[in-house]
Amino acid sequence: AKIKHITFRDPRNVDTEKLKTLITPRTKLLVLNSPQRPNGQLVENFAEIAEVLLDYPHVTIASDEIFSGMVYSPYTHRSLSCLPELRDRTVVIDTFSKSYVMTGLRIGWVTAPEPLAEKYNILLQNSCTNVSTVIQEAALAALQAPASYHENRMAHLTRKRDLVYSILAGCDSLRTDPAQGSFYLFCKLPGGIDDREAVRRFLRRGVAVVPGSAFGPSGAGHIRLTFTLEDEMLAEGTTRLVAEVESWKV
Repeated sequence: AKIKHITFRDPRNVDTEKLKTLITPRTKLLVLNSPQRPNGQLVENFAEIAEVLLDYPHVTIASDEIFSGMVYSPYTHRSLSCLPELRDRTVVIDTFSKSYVMTGLRIGWVTAPEPLAEKYNILLQNSCTNVSTVIQEAALAALQAPASYHENRMAHLTRKRDLVYSILAGCDSLRTDPAQGSFYLFCKLPGGIDDREAVRRFLRRGVAVVPGSAFGPSGAGHIRLTFTLEDEMLAEGTTRLVAEVESWKV
């Protein structure tokens, strides 16, 4: 298959005019990710996207929603699968790894129209066969967790997000928006700095981040931060990162 990258007008709105030019009679699948990786932003213009897709009924939609349970107040998660006119050709992909902090247990789920679901079952049976019973029991326990679990987890992550963002906001050479979902911040580096070279410089200060170019061509010149460490380590690491960026001004 040939992959075509969709561009955005801004971090939260797909360029629907550009999207129209990318879809052809041979197009099979549109993959949409919200909350987004790596920038932690929610897609906003679902109505515009849906209007475009209605003109192309041959295109199946894969909606990657693995951070759907990790959206910060006052925002809410939305999905193309909630639109009746697109529901019969939208595949939703989700996992326990993020919202339930079950990374490593490798269990998730797909919701799809019945004809597609039957094909996925055949694929599953001939690839991984099944998921361990122990992991399935753990997933069941996670689904039965009280609402307070999610509330406490989001309060915990909100504090961490705000801590890191407050330190980054003091550096005028780094630009980022607070995450609306996920546990990532995506920072734009000063002009002229290669993101992979920047990552090497940060490593020399003991700070590990991911180069934005690892996520596609539009990520070049950015870095992705994850704010899941203990508060003291987050503050120290972010302070070191800012100090390194400030040193480039000399």
